[in-house]
Amino acid sequence: MLIQAVRFGMVGVINTLAALSIIYLLMFWLFVDPVPANAVGYAVVVAISFSLNRKWTFGDTDDLKRTLPRYILVLIVAYIANLCVLIFCLTALNTNSYLSQPIGMAVYTVVNFLGSRYYTFGRRNGLSPLCGGA
Repeated sequence: MLIQAVRFGMVGVINTLAALSIIYLLMFWLFVDPVPANAVGYAVVVAISFSLNRKWTFGDTDDLKRTLPRYILVLIVAYIANLCVLIFCLTALNTNSYLSQPIGMAVYTVVNFLGSRYYTFGRRNGLSPLCGGA
């Protein structure tokens, strides 16, 4: 699991650099508004993340029709967890917004990793207790 976590983190760094590059390219060179630029950047990164995590991080060879919808679901759940933690930190704990963001991102990363390992790509290794086992 440690090797998978390290690889997952490396994919995250690649994703962050790719997303920022795409977003900045669209905003500053092609004059795209920030919101659509952000959406395009994240859409591309989801594809990169799925591909790298599927093959390199988790070594998954299962059918795309099964894994891709599960991956999208995990991303949605991770984002909701991120948003809930962010709002909780800002409102209930009155945490500085610049500190609240990385706390939410950390929760997103943990939920995404665990969901990917045990739900999306866990079937290959018999690790998927959430979807009926191997």
